[in-house]
Amino acid sequence: MTDNSPISVRRIACLYRDGLPTITAGLVVALLAAFVMRSVIDERWLTIWVVLTLVVASSRLLLILYHHRTPDRHSNPASWERRYAMGAALGGALWGALGASFDPAWPPSNQVFLASAPGGVIAGSIPANSASLPAAAAFILLTGIPFGLRTLMLDDTTYQILGVMSLIYSLTMVGLTRRFHGNLVTTLGLSKQLEIRNRALKESLQTREMLLAKTKESARLLHGAFEQAGVAMAIIAPEGDILRANQAAADMLGCEIPEELCGRKVIDLTHPDDRPENRRLFALMLRGRIDRYSVRKRYLRSDGSEVWADLTLAAVRDEEGELQYTVGQAQDVTEQQNLYSQLLHRSTHDPLTGLINRSAFEEQLDLLLSSDSTGQGHILCYLDLDQFKVVNDTCGHLAGDALLREVAHLIRQKIRRSDLLARIGGDEFALIMQDCDPESAGKIFEEIIQTLREYRFPWSGHIFHVGASIGAVAVHPGDGLSLHDLLKRADSACYAAKEAGRNRYRFFKEEDESLTARASEMGWVPRLNWALAENRFVLFRQEIVPVARDEQSEMNRFEVLIRLWDSNGDLQPPGTFIPAAERYNLADVIDLWVVQRVVGWLSEESPHASDTCSINLSGLTLSNQQTLDKIVALLEEHPQATRRICFEITETAAISNLAHTREFMRQLHELGCRFALDDFGSGLSSFAYLKQLPVDYLKIDGLFVRDIARNPVSQALVTSINQVGHAMGMKTVAEFVEDDTILRRLREIGVDYAQGYGVEAPVPWLLGTGEPAGEVPQGGLSRPPEMEVSREPPSQPHSHP
Repeated sequence: MTDNSPISVRRIACLYRDGLPTITAGLVVALLAAFVMRSVIDERWLTIWVVLTLVVASSRLLLILYHHRTPDRHSNPASWERRYAMGAALGGALWGALGASFDPAWPPSNQVFLASAPGGVIAGSIPANSASLPAAAAFILLTGIPFGLRTLMLDDTTYQILGVMSLIYSLTMVGLTRRFHGNLVTTLGLSKQLEIRNRALKESLQTREMLLAKTKESARLLHGAFEQAGVAMAIIAPEGDILRANQAAADMLGCEIPEELCGRKVIDLTHPDDRPENRRLFALMLRGRIDRYSVRKRYLRSDGSEVWADLTLAAVRDEEGELQYTVGQAQDVTEQQNLYSQLLHRSTHDPLTGLINRSAFEEQLDLLLSSDSTGQGHILCYLDLDQFKVVNDTCGHLAGDALLREVAHLIRQKIRRSDLLARIGGDEFALIMQDCDPESAGKIFEEIIQTLREYRFPWSGHIFHVGASIGAVAVHPGDGLSLHDLLKRADSACYAAKEAGRNRYRFFKEEDESLTARASEMGWVPRLNWALAENRFVLFRQEIVPVARDEQSEMNRFEVLIRLWDSNGDLQPPGTFIPAAERYNLADVIDLWVVQRVVGWLSEESPHASDTCSINLSGLTLSNQQTLDKIVALLEEHPQATRRICFEITETAAISNLAHTREFMRQLHELGCRFALDDFGSGLSSFAYLKQLPVDYLKIDGLFVRDIARNPVSQALVTSINQVGHAMGMKTVAEFVEDDTILRRLREIGVDYAQGYGVEAPVPWLLGTGEPAGEVPQGGLSRPPEMEVSREPPSQPHSHP
């Protein structure tokens, strides 16, 4: 309305009266939003947004203050309405700008917040802005539409659906505001009529007939407005009894006629969870602290079902300010509330099993850790299915999904009602058992394991068996462990249970740290035995070349390196399986396999070539006399190969097994083999033991060679080792030659040979008979330092053990 009618004046008065708390609340929500979104939105952009929000909110508050202090503010309500609408539009535009910054790469919690915050701000603004349709529509549309358009433009069906829902929600809220506006105008008209009536009654006490006439007229107007209203309306006594209700109220609450509601207390029709807030607000109205409030609440229908409604309650007082009655209007918003609840549920739950997802689970665990619980403690566990991959690989993901739903159902049947179960990965579940001791938890774990062990999953004519490995950790809110620490411990315990044989549970203990660290190595034992049985190892070669430009080597020299084809067809570097082989006494078996393969190639496939092969031997081989005897016997059977083999042994292994090493070297020297002392310089007694070993080549530790161009100490050590080796009649080999600068420096020092990626990268050489189809990558594996570990420094590819 743009005229100067009393209703228009009162409407604008309501707008400026209710605007102050609404704008203040909106400003607080905006600051909270900025705080929540600070980790995902550019800091400069967010700062500008906060500053603009403060400026717009301050301007709107100053406008309200100016309105209150203007004596003739009621003379031109249309002008005041336009000013207020401009401020609402600016505020909505700022919220819209925040919504338009939505990014699907954000964490789920930030996405849910940004998806729900504008909707909450819109819902909260409706009661305050409904006095002005332009202001309400501008705020709602500018707040909601940018977010909807932003998500619609994303190439993801889920986000596009969310965008459509956001646009529908915004348009629905505009329609709802129109109804609120109409109801407000009706209410203000009624209020004005009642005011006229009371004034007339006071001024016309002398004329009984006039009083009766005006009373009848007012009653007629009130009755007509009530019956024609499109939303639920009721008049409520100060004691909370319903004095009168319209048909819309009866329909909303499941009654046939309005008279069924008369005489009933509003508090009895309110959902029990919402009653405390209802009592608090109504008490404030009784004490005269407020004259009007709006709230979203739940009512109970006659059949016991719930209905969500947006309620606005206005007080009607006499001249002395005493509450005579209240007029309430309520709009059924059950559908909108259900839609919001569905969106919230989808963001926190696994759509396949209906369980909460990882982020919601971790949030609940974090809340549990921050609580002041004084109970007996809690139990956190990870549950990992065994043999699930068989179902997926055999019958496809539909079968896997069906199995996961069945497993979730079986687990839910065995846990307590208070326990919180979540699906946190493909076939991984997590469980929080509040106020539970390890003994009780263990009994539940045994029931779960037994149930899953006995369960049979039929699919497409197949019957599958599954099992479960469970890792658990005791949780005490006051023990100082972080969320990350607890999750890591539970995962570690689960892994230990799986490695211990599956279909069992295991509680984490402090000493389990070392067991878990070895668990991955233990897993390699059967895999290495399988690789030996199936001939799955692959030998690479890396050239060893003369350093001097004019020196011509009498033969090609190279070092033998080892890799492994795993069951997935991936080529594993030695750093993944050599530590396990050495720890669990398989290194000597692998050494013997390599020697047999190389000797066979030298004797049968390349009997007339001039290649010299360097083969690494582990410390375990040097200490195992049976393995040494087998190597000696093999070389005695193939004398043509002995002069083309150079065994490399590490300085540390040689010193640790000095007697065995010296005797072994003596025997093979007599057969014509040569020896290189690998990683020379890394030990503490290098020069003292060097003269006791019949060594032909010194391989200078690559840690010194790598730094030779920039570290004078490394250069001095390389020079010293080279001079001592030459003085003792040995050739020297520099490892880790990474570039031409190092090669030039070695040439200046006088080192004889060089080996490294600066000379040549490892290339495939001899394949086992069990390798998968396909070509071996030329140039060997890539060279990530962390993957090439064991007896060689980390920047060089690992040699055969």
